[in-house]
Amino acid sequence: MELSSYLNQINFSTPQLTIALLLFVVVVLIVFFLKQLSSVKQMYTHMLEKQTKIEEQQATVLSKMGEEIHTMTKDVIDNCENTTIIDEKTKLLDATNDLVLFLQLKSKKITISSQKFNINNVLNEISGKLGYKYQKLKKEIIFDIDNNIPRYLVGDSLYFGDAIYNILEHSIQHFTQDEIILHISQHKLHSNQIKLNLNISNPNAAIEKSELDMIFVPDYNEETNQYNKLGLFISHSLIELMHGKIKVTQNKQTGITFDLTIPFDIQQTNDLRRYHLPDKILINKKVLIVDQSLNAAYALKKMFAYFKNQIDVISAEHFIEKKPNFSNYDIVILDETQFNSQVISYLHNLKIQENIKIVSSHSILNIEQINYNHHIVDNTIIKPVNQERIFELIVNLYQSQDVQQTITNTKIKTYKEDIKPIPNITQQDFIKFENSHILIVEDNIINQKILTNIFHQVNIKTTIANNGQEALDILQKQPKTTFDLIIMDINMPVMDGFSATRAIRYNTNYDHIPIIALTALVLDSEIKKMFASGMNAYLPKPMNISTLYNALQLFLDKKTVTTTTTSKTNIDTIDSDILDTTQGIKYANNKLLYNEILNEFLEAYEHSAKTFETLIKEHRFEQLKFMCVDVKRLSAAIGARNLYKTMEKINKDIIFRRHEEFNNNLDIYKEELSKLISTIKLYITTNS
Repeated sequence: MELSSYLNQINFSTPQLTIALLLFVVVVLIVFFLKQLSSVKQMYTHMLEKQTKIEEQQATVLSKMGEEIHTMTKDVIDNCENTTIIDEKTKLLDATNDLVLFLQLKSKKITISSQKFNINNVLNEISGKLGYKYQKLKKEIIFDIDNNIPRYLVGDSLYFGDAIYNILEHSIQHFTQDEIILHISQHKLHSNQIKLNLNISNPNAAIEKSELDMIFVPDYNEETNQYNKLGLFISHSLIELMHGKIKVTQNKQTGITFDLTIPFDIQQTNDLRRYHLPDKILINKKVLIVDQSLNAAYALKKMFAYFKNQIDVISAEHFIEKKPNFSNYDIVILDETQFNSQVISYLHNLKIQENIKIVSSHSILNIEQINYNHHIVDNTIIKPVNQERIFELIVNLYQSQDVQQTITNTKIKTYKEDIKPIPNITQQDFIKFENSHILIVEDNIINQKILTNIFHQVNIKTTIANNGQEALDILQKQPKTTFDLIIMDINMPVMDGFSATRAIRYNTNYDHIPIIALTALVLDSEIKKMFASGMNAYLPKPMNISTLYNALQLFLDKKTVTTTTTSKTNIDTIDSDILDTTQGIKYANNKLLYNEILNEFLEAYEHSAKTFETLIKEHRFEQLKFMCVDVKRLSAAIGARNLYKTMEKINKDIIFRRHEEFNNNLDIYKEELSKLISTIKLYITTNS
């Protein structure tokens, strides 16, 4: 039977058909919405699980920080004669700084500044810190910088540098690839604003997708006793505070890539780059670049091309197989590994006949292996490089020392060699320099506090300037103030250490003041630049207390004082069960850092009793457990004994689900927290 005949036999009335169709539609819609609701519930559950995991991992990081600060400090104190004490103190300071910054981010206390800075100084600081920390590592860091990147930007140079450094450090620590490439480009937003695009690629690197999804969430590895991704969490938070964006992607072709976009204001929009060579004879050079890394070679090529040079690039393998005719070039940049006896002999004979400049290139991670004794080498360049250092390299290659402007001061001796540490120096030894007045020019608050803490306890007066311009203003506004010494950071916003030192040296009123540079990048070219600007010595970062003492001894001729009176604080009036300040100072490694941690504790937890009460009322016991872990471990870090014991008890009640104890626990928490907050405020007031 045909379908049409069959349908004709069915007697449907119009109303029945309409109702049937409506019911069918309703059923379909219900099924659809139920599926959607199920999908939403699953998504919500997944998000909740992810958020719970994030909170748990962050709580663990905080708790482990407190424990590790205690453990490391105890090791340093118990093994004070151990040769590893310098490394342990550096590690301890890093942990304390991370704890302070982590708390500042959690309490939303970080303020982003907007000041003019030189991007090259920031990049130099980053490469210097990485070179110091990861020496002899067989990896190549490459800065691939587009030629239209402005020399000066307006933003927060300190946090911008921290964000980039942490991502590069994570790449070094966790990915096995040989190269890490930082590519910097820009997109113009307005006439006075650009968006900086920073692409940090890790070729051939790969991780599990679950790890990729949680890459910006810090955790603690119980097996290795190490923090994971804490730096990435800090970078992510800082970039968002700078109104930027960060994401991470992974594919087989390019590996793992961090993509950052950060807006910056710019000044002098008509002259953004400002790398102007002083003479036309310095441009239009024929350059040959030979490097083991083609990516590094092409990054160099891009920077040399800015100065209208003609550049050829060949690989190290091709160079070994077939030596090119070097006589065709004005500048040859040769990887350090290519300088064998045959090449040296060939270049030596060539230089007798031709006016050719030979430059050896080397990685910042292998700086100790640099051979400066090649008699045929005119200069050395350390990778990664930036345009400012390429500019300075070209000038130094073709301008004699007589032509280059060097500021000298005959009244103060200059110490161009490394300042050596003096063994067994303690803070009390600095009493030798009491009554001296030191101008500290440094934009990093933690470094300021470390220096002032060392000096104040032995009656050395200090004045702080946050940048070079502030230092000049202080010198001009206080002509009667006699400074015995200036400690000058190199990388600062507004005015860097080079510019500030030159300005000071041009004024004969300050001829008597020695200036010690503080820098993370200690390269031969940078050292020459420091002394050319008028500095008298330099200290590398991270600073060592024994080296600092020796530097002061070179310039401050003070007699040793046998007795010194210091103001006694009323620590004895504080109940050590509420706040054991002696133990807390040991945890933090020094008094001022301890004060900073106490301030951050106040900021984050002074009103936490309200949160505690809300979590109990809403039966959010998992979040309450995380909060208890936070407070418990931080209590241990600051020496809050009673609160630590209270949180231990509350945590057990949560674990064993003793809900009937929660209201009583709330009252106890309020009481102990109130006592602690009052005691902290008393201590800070009497010791500030």
